[in-house]
Amino acid sequence: MHLPPTFPLVLPLCRGLDIRGIVDRACPMPYYKYLSNGDVVEFLLLHLVQHPNREPLYRMEEWAAEHDVGHLFDCPACAFNDDRIGHALEHVAKSAQEIHAAVVAAVLAQYPIDPTVLHWDLTHIAFTDARKETSLVRAGYGDGQVHERQIKLSLHITSDASLPVHYEVLPGNAQQQPRAKALLQQLQTLLQRQNFTIVTDRGGISFDIIAEYQKAGTHFVSCLQQTEAQREDMAAVPLEQFEESEYRSKKYPDHRFFVHPLVLDYGHQKRQGSLTVPALIVHSERKQESDARERAKRIARALAKLDKVREQLNQRRFASAEYVRKVLDNKIVKSLSPIVRYDLSGPDGALALTYESDAGAEAEAAKLDGRYMLVYELPGEAASDQAFQLYKRQHLVESSFRAIGTDLAVNPVHLQRDERIAGLVLVYILALTILCLLGLGANRAGLEGDYYYRMTPQAMLRRFTHLHVTLVHARGQPAKIHIELTPGQIEVLQALNLPDPQRYLRPVAEP
Repeated sequence: MHLPPTFPLVLPLCRGLDIRGIVDRACPMPYYKYLSNGDVVEFLLLHLVQHPNREPLYRMEEWAAEHDVGHLFDCPACAFNDDRIGHALEHVAKSAQEIHAAVVAAVLAQYPIDPTVLHWDLTHIAFTDARKETSLVRAGYGDGQVHERQIKLSLHITSDASLPVHYEVLPGNAQQQPRAKALLQQLQTLLQRQNFTIVTDRGGISFDIIAEYQKAGTHFVSCLQQTEAQREDMAAVPLEQFEESEYRSKKYPDHRFFVHPLVLDYGHQKRQGSLTVPALIVHSERKQESDARERAKRIARALAKLDKVREQLNQRRFASAEYVRKVLDNKIVKSLSPIVRYDLSGPDGALALTYESDAGAEAEAAKLDGRYMLVYELPGEAASDQAFQLYKRQHLVESSFRAIGTDLAVNPVHLQRDERIAGLVLVYILALTILCLLGLGANRAGLEGDYYYRMTPQAMLRRFTHLHVTLVHARGQPAKIHIELTPGQIEVLQALNLPDPQRYLRPVAEP
């Protein structure tokens, strides 16, 4: 027989947080014979938090039958049909924020997680089927391209342990900055405090957002989209004036970072006046090498394009100077125009093209290699290097987004209603919470991974790819289910202080 292989990890955490009870209290459905909404959410979490790839999110009764989930939920597999799951998603969507807030409160009450530093970002979830636009599913921008049908997800996670403390499902064309004020108020209500710190990328900061944070007494750290004048000022600071940061990347421990604090007058593009905020110029050795390599590649590509234009010169349309100039303007991007210079001369039909790479201009551009600017306000006498180290943890929220798209991905997802989409996003967020607690448990127990200094939740789940389960029949005795764990599985359960998985099994019904 089979059982969901990761249930020894997932069910204890779900039951410990009382996710089923929280869901059922928020949206009870007493008229179903077998399953409550809380049961359905637990079932979906078992399906999502598993390894290897999970099945598409339809015909789930087949997956339930294959994995004998009746021994976990005391119901037949047919109870997990698509209609039941769809109705449950609709109901939990109506109380999604209430449910999530209760789960977050349960986590913070049981686990030593510091919620005072939050990382914020937006991502997109694209749909590739033939659905039409709805109030949520819209055309929008994401990952450098336009998607015809997508939704946006706003997420705040703690810097400590990556707990998702707040999320919001937004239309596919939503922007990050206009949401900042409303989200700040929601976070203040949720956490019952104002003195927390929000860390975000350049898309989450602006003059108005800084003013709102300062008014509310909320601290922040953010990368800044610089003006041309600020870029020139940043390039003009000699490296000798920087201080070496204590931060080291675990992946690239030999690469150093340097910081240079300053005070920035941050002005509004359309209004008079400015805000005075602390700022930090960061110089990364590894980024400096990367920027130099990338610029060299772009210069080489631009020169190759010019070579091709010169080969075609004075042939057909390339006999026209006007046409050639339009082509050349498109070939050389604006950022390279000071470096890659060309001259088109001569009459139509007898054109001559010369070009060169200006070493002096290239050296001038190299002054910005490896550099970017942060703006921040931190409590007390916090050192400028602390702002940089907080910003370097912004990858945590990006990792959470990747987990939704890979570790928890179900493809295809056949959900046509906005309510069901919103309900599924809640389940995704709860699944991220489970992954967060697995990672926290591994760190506290000092579990070492095969390829990383700590065992990741994904590595932990890989140990539960298979579960050896047998149905034992003894003469004169009721049938029993026996789970035989591997040494690696036992190590994880003991390190996380999780109970014997036998306790979650329902008695086997008599034939």
